[in-house]
Amino acid sequence: MNQKEIPVKHQKIVSVSKTEFTTEDGTVHPILFDLDEIPTVEEFQEIYDDWLKVFQEKKLLEEHESEIN
Repeated sequence: MNQKEIPVKHQKIVSVSKTEFTTEDGTVHPILFDLDEIPTVEEFQEIYDDWLKVFQEKKLLEEHESEIN
């Protein structure tokens, strides 16, 4: 069975702290786990993109959640 894949639009990370990260649209998202050290924006972008891909592959995102700018 071929299921329709929901495209995930890229969300650029602009800042990261020990407790939250901010995307280019100004949305602040909490980090819900303890970080040993604060990653750079570039490092966190890679982590974010990798996990977003995993969530998409496992069909864990609703269509409206995948259409974030």
